[in-house]
Amino acid sequence: MAEKGEGVECILFCDIDGVLCCSPQSMYQLPGRRAWDSGPVEALQYLFREVPSLRMVLSSSWRAKRANREGVDRLLAEHDLPPLLGVTPRLSEEHAARGSEILHWLDSNGGARAFVAIDDGELIVSSCFGKGTEAHSRLEKAFVRTRKGEGLTLHHADTAIRMYRQQLQSDNHMGEES
Repeated sequence: MAEKGEGVECILFCDIDGVLCCSPQSMYQLPGRRAWDSGPVEALQYLFREVPSLRMVLSSSWRAKRANREGVDRLLAEHDLPPLLGVTPRLSEEHAARGSEILHWLDSNGGARAFVAIDDGELIVSSCFGKGTEAHSRLEKAFVRTRKGEGLTLHHADTAIRMYRQQLQSDNHMGEES
């Protein structure tokens, strides 16, 4: 698992429970026994096919334990997806600062030309970690919220793809103006 975003074009900040694990059979199981639901996995594979430079950063509570991070890498490999690029830092109680953790990761790792965060919970940004900044505004425009029982769908993936393309197009226009 790499830890730097330098040179990375597109990053997906991804939660697991409520995004890729949605059914009671797959959520909150012991490490090593977890599986992802097939519908969300198909949507994730579609997203990676449509955004070839995409790399994933784990923003889930699964990042806290090495066994869970290794499990995510194993599941990514089983589905022919690239390994994790990294994990967001834990700045506060679970979900209390997830947005701030994403902004902190971007700031500490060289950023990305485009990013999207997919989560079934709110992306809370505290005033100490960027609330009200341009980065916070960009995060709000790059957030796809799933429903816990449904997880990532093709509709969510299409929304994320549009967000990546808009950010990349905007970045290209900014470069042309220089």
